Amino acid sequence: MIIDHVKDERGNMVDLPRLLIYDIIHFEDMHVGKENFDIRFMCIRRELIEPRNAAIKAGRIRKEREPMSVRVKDFWELEALPKLFEPKFTKNVGHEIDGLILQPVDAPYTPGRSDIVLKWKPPSHNSIDFRLQIRKVVKEGELPQHIGYLYVQHANEPMATMKATKKLLPYDNKIIECTFDNGQWIFMRERTDKSLPNSLKTAQSVYNSMINPIDKNLLIE
Repeated sequence: MIIDHVKDERGNMVDLPRLLIYDIIHFEDMHVGKENFDIRFMCIRRELIEPRNAAIKAGRIRKEREPMSVRVKDFWELEALPKLFEPKFTKNVGHEIDGLILQPVDAPYTPGRSDIVLKWKPPSHNSIDFRLQIRKVVKEGELPQHIGYLYVQHANEPMATMKATKKLLPYDNKIIECTFDNGQWIFMRERTDKSLPNSLKTAQSVYNSMINPIDKNLLIE
């Protein structure tokens, strides 16, 4: 789900919720998840998108009454990667592009984390979702201070710590998104859409990309 910023019929900018379909596992009684991505992508278009478009054209679906727009998430061949960074493309996308997914064509759908699906984000957007636990720490001869302990999924020990500022206190025991800059963790936002933090494997992978970033130019090369 994304929020696109588009012009309405009067030329005013409005927020439009869109449901983007990335992949498909089952359609009716067919297990299409075992097929390659080309077949799965074709199934999305033929069985979901094209029938919807036909129903809209026939007046059976009123788009203006739908709570959200439904579209297929477009994918491109690897050779098109440089064009995805050009202003001609980015200016026509109604939402922020915060990364790329490099999807293998020949592999079946893999649930959960997959080492063959590569995700790239610019260094400024790399982040980890932690569960925050704030504790008051008192050391002899020092003023009390609050420390934020950052936990990944199923961990008994924190992966990292951060200074718990007054701004951070309301997020105790919440899932928060953090980035890493100049040797310290920085709070970005609360993840109200998540009930669990990242797994240890995911967090370690993202952390490695934070300390060894791949920028846009290196990715294109």
